[in-house]
Amino acid sequence: MSAPLGWIEVRALAPIGWQELVADALTIGPCTSVAFGRPSLASDEPPPGFELVRTFIPSHADSPSLRAELSRTVASLAERADAPELADIALEFRALPPEDYATSWKKGWKAFRVGRLCVVAPWSAAHPRSGDVVMRLEPGGAFGSGRHATTRTCLRVIQERTGSTSIPTRGRTRKRWPRTTASASAARSRPAGSRRSTPSTTSFSRISTRT
Repeated sequence: MSAPLGWIEVRALAPIGWQELVADALTIGPCTSVAFGRPSLASDEPPPGFELVRTFIPSHADSPSLRAELSRTVASLAERADAPELADIALEFRALPPEDYATSWKKGWKAFRVGRLCVVAPWSAAHPRSGDVVMRLEPGGAFGSGRHATTRTCLRVIQERTGSTSIPTRGRTRKRWPRTTASASAARSRPAGSRRSTPSTTSFSRISTRT
C-alpha cells in the first residue's frame, strides 16, 4: 500500500466579508480547494472580525516559488480591490500529519435510521433491529452519506409511495413494503413468534446486498 499523500496547509486571516475574495486568491496551481473557519473545535478562535481561509498544497507540489506566488497574490488584494483592510494579510504554511484523507473520514461515519430503513456502510459493525430493512450504502459521489435532509426526505417518501411494489435497487434483492396501513397494522398484530426476525436487506447506489 502506498504511503498517504502529504499536504501543506496554507492559512490566511481574512476580514469578515472578504473571505471569498481571499479564497479566490489562494486557488493557484495545485491549490484547487479552500476551506473556511477553524480546522477543528479545539483550534484557537481567530481574532474578532476575522475568519480563517485555508487551502492545501500536495507536498510533492510545494516549492518556494509557489509559496512566493501565493504571498504576492494575497498581498496585492488591497490595491486591486481598493480595500485597505486587506493589507498585510500574512500567510502561514503548516505541514499536516500524513493521513489517508480518502478513507479516514470513515472512522466517524455512523449508521442511522429513516423510518424502517437502517442505513449502514459495508464496513459498519452496527446491529440492526429486528424488522429493520437494511440498506447497505457505500457513501460516495453517487449517493453521498445519506444524511442530507433532502436525501432523508426522499427515503421517507419512497417508503410511503412504494406500497407493495419493489423498492428500486441495483443489487440482487428487492424487498416489498406493506401496501396499505391496514395490512401494516395486521402485520404488527401478528404474534411475535410469527414475525420475520432477520432484518431484510435492500440496496441503493453502490451496495452489496445480502439476505
